[in-house]
Amino acid sequence: MQWTSLLLLAGLFSLSQAQYDDDPHWWFHYLRSQQST
Repeated sequence: MQWTSLLLLAGLFSLSQAQYDDDPHWWFHYLRSQQST
């Protein structure tokens, strides 16, 4: 798992966090998808 990618994605998603307002655990789903690799 590359933490640099997480930081970049976190920054990008933070800009569009309004779209994830219904799913505050979007980051959790992302982490799970990364663990499958």
